[in-house]
Amino acid sequence: MKKILAYLLVLVSLMTLFCGTAGAEETGAKEIYFTNSDANAYFATVTVTDLSNGRSKDERIYMGYWMVTATCKYEQTKNSIAPLAAWASSVVSGTYNAGGDTRRVGEPSESTRTFYEGLNRYMVEHYYTCSMVMNHASYASKYDSNTSFDKYSYGPKTSVYGGLINTKIQFLRKY
Repeated sequence: MKKILAYLLVLVSLMTLFCGTAGAEETGAKEIYFTNSDANAYFATVTVTDLSNGRSKDERIYMGYWMVTATCKYEQTKNSIAPLAAWASSVVSGTYNAGGDTRRVGEPSESTRTFYEGLNRYMVEHYYTCSMVMNHASYASKYDSNTSFDKYSYGPKTSVYGGLINTKIQFLRKY
C-alpha cells in the first residue's frame, strides 16, 4: 500500500512538472504592458556676471535630468486589468545650460512593492536608485538682466556634482 501511495505521489509530481498549471491561455486572461516615467532634475549654483553693470551674483541654474521609464506587465481578468510586475525599461539623461556631461556611478538598484485590496492586486510601485555625477560650469556671464539662461556664456564645465537618481513609479489597477 505504501508503495502504491509513493508511486501516485511521484506520478502527480511529474504530471505537474511536465504538464504545468493553468496559464493565461487556459484561463482566458491576457497579458498587457503599460509604461510610465519619472524624472529627476538637477540644478547648479553658478556665479553669473552681468556684463552691462559688472555685478556678479549666484544663480541656481538647471544643468540636467535623469529620466527612468518603467514597464509593467498587467493581467486582464473578467473585471479588471491588474498590475503584476514592473521593471526599468529605459534610463536616459540629458544636460542643459550649465550642465556638461553626466554618468551613472556603480550599479542601479531596482525594487517593487505590490499592494492589495483584499485578495486583488491594485498597485505595483517600482523604485529605481543609482548614484550619478554631473559636470557643470561654476561661472557664467550674461549680456544684461534680460538674457535667458540658455544665452549665457558658460565657463568650463569642470565642477562635479554628485547625487542620486531616485524614482518611484506607480502602476494602478484599471477597470
